[in-house]
Amino acid sequence: MVNNFSNHIFSLAENFCKKEGIDFAELLPLIDNTFYRLREAPPSTLQTGPAAREDMETINKHIALLNKHPQLLKLYEFLTESILGRSLQ
Repeated sequence: MVNNFSNHIFSLAENFCKKEGIDFAELLPLIDNTFYRLREAPPSTLQTGPAAREDMETINKHIALLNKHPQLLKLYEFLTESILGRSLQ
C-alpha cells in the first residue's frame, strides 16, 4: 500500500503536470522532504496541508482547479475527507 499507492499518486500527479504545463521535477524537493521526514517522526505527526489545517477556502480552490481532472478530483476529495475525518458535503 505505501509503495504502490504512493507511486500511483505520483503517476497521477505526473499526468496532471503534463496537462497543465508543469515540470513534474519541480515537485521532487517536496516529495523528497516528505519521505525524508518519515525517518525523524511518525507520519501521524507530520500531516500538513489545507485539510490538516481545516482550511476550507484553500480546499475549495483546489476542488475548483481539479474540476477538469475528475479522477484526481475524486481522489483529492476522498483523501481530504479522510484527513478531515468528515465528509466535505
